[in-house]
Amino acid sequence: MSAIPPRISASANSIDEGDSGTLLTDAQSGLARSAVLLSLGNIASRILGLVREMVISRTFALAEVSAFTVASQVPTLLYDFLIGGMLSAALVPVLSDYAERGRKEFSQLVSLLLTIFALLLALLTVALYVLAPQATDLMTTFEKTDPALLLVTTRLIRQITPAIWLFSMAGLLTAVLYSLRRFTWPALATALYNLGIVVAAPVLAPRIGITSLVVGILLGAASQFLVIGWDLRRIGLTLRATIQWRHPALKRIFYLYLPIAAGLAVALFQVGLDRRLASGTVEKSIAWMRFATTLQQLPLGLIS
Repeated sequence: MSAIPPRISASANSIDEGDSGTLLTDAQSGLARSAVLLSLGNIASRILGLVREMVISRTFALAEVSAFTVASQVPTLLYDFLIGGMLSAALVPVLSDYAERGRKEFSQLVSLLLTIFALLLALLTVALYVLAPQATDLMTTFEKTDPALLLVTTRLIRQITPAIWLFSMAGLLTAVLYSLRRFTWPALATALYNLGIVVAAPVLAPRIGITSLVVGILLGAASQFLVIGWDLRRIGLTLRATIQWRHPALKRIFYLYLPIAAGLAVALFQVGLDRRLASGTVEKSIAWMRFATTLQQLPLGLIS
């Protein structure tokens, strides 16, 4: 009797390994559905992103928006560098390979990645909290142009630092689900970041001002992490804290990601330089650029 091919459905509570012991779904059955889900998630996120900017522009002074933009850019840049570029280029290919080897090896690799990333990201979060004044000086010229805005930006960076851990861990969990061809909840979770701000800003702004945007980001990031983590939990993998620095998968991930990291470093430097130059003009310029960029990227994001 031939082996029963493995199947993972979006509604399954566990993985049917069949006789082969692998974790992947039948590639022919879900590609179209997966593409539709990812597209719908992207469209929802883009539309909510536009609503987010409308809420921000009508609720807060532009100088405060400039400070928040710089502060929120920090976790975004770090996520793009640490997880965003690594996800499709390194994490998903390596995880997919181990998924084909069976549940045990796949669970071991996922446990290893979760442990290492959780620890390293926690250290990075603490370091950024301590070095928030230096990060503000690096990305702005507020020290010369507006010392009061410098203090606001530094405070916002410190308040927003937990989002680095949440965003990055959610990204890692997304890579795990992608490698198993589970796209439903990751696609829906992409809109939660913007939804958090859309809900929190108008409700909390009268009480805590611009800090309400930080609350919105943290709510959105936590929601993403919990939703994606819940979906991963349904698979029933055996996960435990472990560190194996010599695991061959780590080396593969490193070498796959190295050229991507080099290109991302240049792109992220350009973004940081862009913010710094803009901060040297007028205090509202970064907010203006933020709104213009959102409008410019909306049709591009919907099409691509």
